Amino acid sequence: MTKPTLKFFTPFLLLTLLAFNQSLKAQPFDIGEVVPDFTGPICTNPPNALDPVFNLSDYNGQVNGGDYKFIFIDFIATWCPPCQAAAPFTQELLLQYGADGLEVFAVGIDWNQPYSCLEWAEEFGLTYPIIDDENENPAGPIMEMFDINAFPTIAVINHRMELHAYLVGPQEDAIVAAIESAAEYLANDPDGDGVISEEDNCPDDYNEEQTDTDGDGIGDACDNCDNATVFVPGNLNGSVDENYSPTIDIFDLMILLEIYNDEPSENCDYSAGDVYQDGFVNLADIYVLIQNIMNGN
Repeated sequence: MTKPTLKFFTPFLLLTLLAFNQSLKAQPFDIGEVVPDFTGPICTNPPNALDPVFNLSDYNGQVNGGDYKFIFIDFIATWCPPCQAAAPFTQELLLQYGADGLEVFAVGIDWNQPYSCLEWAEEFGLTYPIIDDENENPAGPIMEMFDINAFPTIAVINHRMELHAYLVGPQEDAIVAAIESAAEYLANDPDGDGVISEEDNCPDDYNEEQTDTDGDGIGDACDNCDNATVFVPGNLNGSVDENYSPTIDIFDLMILLEIYNDEPSENCDYSAGDVYQDGFVNLADIYVLIQNIMNGN
């Protein structure tokens, strides 16, 4: 798929770049810092017509059941020609990356100079929500929070609600790179714990601390088998005595004989059936278990 392209109104580019140079002096949050929750009224294209209010927490996968998203916020003023030029580009970004988990919003001020909120969306064919940040100050509370003092400015918030990118001025390539980076991060971290799947001991379950009590390489968040104190080699049925010590007897041997010809599985009895500790359940395990039971071990 071709990359979205953006054509800027060059007569106004110099003024925008001057504002851009001034804006480099400040940034609201460090890259990687969690962005505090914020809200704002949606003045057009609300996702929920019955509740036209934006809440950042609605897109936080840690609190909404694991539906992780990453967010692109376009800060605009209606009198800003580069903002006007960038609006169709932003719409193209949503169409191209929406299936990857991208959510797009605009935060706008200075309505009716010359566009109202609805007119802005209609003029540029926008389908994404626009948040009204207008108040009596030069910038509304959201723009103040993000320290917006030049247009256009964009912020990308990744699926962990961290500031992923903060770009001021017309930077098409940097914007696309930031979105693709955030999309890749989400794809490689589907459980949202910040550990990419290939390094995650529970890739489908949130476990930021990567705790693995029994040291079997499977994190506690997804490990149903206590291989350290219960399902030790030979204790296939997970039985314990009054002191919570594993008991190994003929019943374990019967289970081992039943699963000997089965396909490898992740069940606790299968992992405990590897008595010989060679990574497989085979005749060696049966022989060692018989010897252990006969010797009272």
